[in-house]
Amino acid sequence: MNKMVNITSFQMGLVLYIDTVTTGGLMLPYGVFELAKQDLWFSFLISSLFGYLMVITIVILNNTFPGKTFIEIMKKEMGILGYVLSLCFLLFFLYITVYIFREYCNFIVTHFYRFTPQFVLIGIMVIVSAYAVKSGIEVICRTATFFFPLLFFSVSLSTLPLIPDMHVDFLLPMFPNGLIPGLKGSVIAMGWLSEFVFLSMFLPFVSARKKILHAGYISLTLTTLTIIFITLCDFFVLGQSFNKWFFPYVVSTRYVSLGRYFEHIEAIVMAIWIVGIFIKIASFSFMFAYVLKQFLGGPDYRSLVLPISFMSFFLSLWIFPSLTDFFQNGGSLTNTLDTLGTILFPLFILSFIFIKKLIKKS
Repeated sequence: MNKMVNITSFQMGLVLYIDTVTTGGLMLPYGVFELAKQDLWFSFLISSLFGYLMVITIVILNNTFPGKTFIEIMKKEMGILGYVLSLCFLLFFLYITVYIFREYCNFIVTHFYRFTPQFVLIGIMVIVSAYAVKSGIEVICRTATFFFPLLFFSVSLSTLPLIPDMHVDFLLPMFPNGLIPGLKGSVIAMGWLSEFVFLSMFLPFVSARKKILHAGYISLTLTTLTIIFITLCDFFVLGQSFNKWFFPYVVSTRYVSLGRYFEHIEAIVMAIWIVGIFIKIASFSFMFAYVLKQFLGGPDYRSLVLPISFMSFFLSLWIFPSLTDFFQNGGSLTNTLDTLGTILFPLFILSFIFIKKLIKKS
């Protein structure tokens, strides 16, 4: 299967960019502002350092085990411990996939389809994403390539007309309470930007793996700058009332007015962003199906798409049923698991292999 499907490092970076920007631009600002206030831009810069660290970690692992994913490395190098950690990693991946479905549902219900049953909204996305996963990673990457200009247009349309209403002085004073609030805010964003560690799941399909370092760095840099740009534009418009809304980006787009005849563009903007969320759901569902196939040792991941889709559907209806519960309990739990799964977990694998090699040499 790997010989038949090839994607470029550019496509890989594009998928990771869209995955992070679409949900990060909607979800991250609220949580980061709670801790960092006007220093939230600093929080994103600090958290991006962990993203660069994860890209370096994946490159080192790829140089040692070319084209291998975490599951393959752990099963080969760690024995029984590798199987136990692989199972934990699968459960983490399942939770993240279900959490993304819940993100999408809460976002849609809050602002657009308040009276539509949640099982209908989630069910439609499950069906569409399952079809994309069955079609393969190449289809997902091509969709991301086609969608990227639309995302750029969406960001421009929702921010540039707001320039006359922006107040840059909302950033002042900078660091009124020192660096601590900004560092606390970086903990919230750290797990999101560290999700670039998942580029390891694309390695078996990347045609030119020598370029993954540059592709990862460029994609992460653009992701960080885009999220900072979106967040600051929203903050310059909303000011200290920024944290009154769970999705401040949607609220700021409602201020956009081009003359008297072009208003209420949030529906257009959000329609484009929903496509981006679909790409993230499809890519994460694909990665989960692929690593599950590696863990079970099956011939093809496609046979697992249907049971995974059913499982994601029912679990996403069950976890964090209310919006408040989703942001308070779900946010803290997800940040903790993200830190464990996207930062500590890869570093542990790298450290284990390094120590094992030292023992063999001695």
